[in-house]
Amino acid sequence: MKLVAVMWDAYIPLLKRAADEVGVEVSAYANRIIEENRELIEEILNKSADADVILFNRTTHSFWEELCASFKDIRDKKPVICVGYDASYWGLTSTDKQIAIDTYRYLTSNSYENFRRLLIYLDGHFGDKKYEILPPIEIAFQGIAHPQAGNTIFESLPEYLNWYEGYFAERNAVGADDGSSGSPAAGKSDRKSEKYVGVIMSRAAWLSQNCEIEATIIKDLEDLGLKTIPVFTKSVPDDNQGSLNIAEVIRKYYFQNDAPKISAVVKLTTFLIGKDDRISDKEQLNTGVSLLKSMNIPVFQPIISYYTNIEDWKESNGLTNDVSWAIAMPEFEGLIEPIMLGAARENRNNDYERTVIPSHSKKIADRV
Repeated sequence: MKLVAVMWDAYIPLLKRAADEVGVEVSAYANRIIEENRELIEEILNKSADADVILFNRTTHSFWEELCASFKDIRDKKPVICVGYDASYWGLTSTDKQIAIDTYRYLTSNSYENFRRLLIYLDGHFGDKKYEILPPIEIAFQGIAHPQAGNTIFESLPEYLNWYEGYFAERNAVGADDGSSGSPAAGKSDRKSEKYVGVIMSRAAWLSQNCEIEATIIKDLEDLGLKTIPVFTKSVPDDNQGSLNIAEVIRKYYFQNDAPKISAVVKLTTFLIGKDDRISDKEQLNTGVSLLKSMNIPVFQPIISYYTNIEDWKESNGLTNDVSWAIAMPEFEGLIEPIMLGAARENRNNDYERTVIPSHSKKIADRV
């Protein structure tokens, strides 16, 4: 089966890995890359003419109007699946509606295994392979997940603390014995802290197993004796999916006996804490500000650049397209210290491969 796909950057590595395993020929294009290189639309059209199925995960990027207009003839000849969070995005779909609905479930469930199952599902309908079709694995839209806990998702703070206290004590004991960098014995060994720091991560990043940035900042915080509670979230509430916004996630996982368990937060997503499309922009902003005022703790917002790569950033005078999302918007809620922490790519030739700047991670941990 030949598949042409246009989707979020974070999905591309998972899709390509799954395609190699299943034996599907895939031509995958990331939304951000097309937005910056409109000439790719012609290439997508040419590839689609020879494809068995076309899959679009539509977003708000401006190129979509041009791409969809160009596809009106192709959709009469080829199966097109066009899905997205807005119902109006589904209009280009030419396949059976149930196929589009099932495809969207695989995509929103995310994870490598769900992409593998999606390709098997599509191959069963549009290719020549007939594997057993399995439904998507349902994965929580938020939870506590630590890099050293494998794939375990902790559904409550007490459950996590029950595991973490043992892990943290063992980590420090081993580090203290050998003087390794994996404990407070390295650097500021005289600082013993019982303080917890919340780390808010993107669900997409966590599921893509592309978490070098998150794992590094967590390690650097723990090296200084700080305990961490890493939470992943989709950031946007959805009653049908059961996903919560960041404010709701904070209340669920960072409060104990009606008081914050944490003394600081490192927020690694760019959505507003009170993000909720069901209410006005002013109400969304007030939700986040009111919560943070009641907690009375610092919330750090490092920058993970989506629009530039590490190589270009080093050669530039600073950020441009990231300023509104990564600096201005968080400041409306009172978030602080927008220090560059990493980027979606190491250089301009890379696929989506989130990369950390180690020295900056240590700097941020010191500031916390």
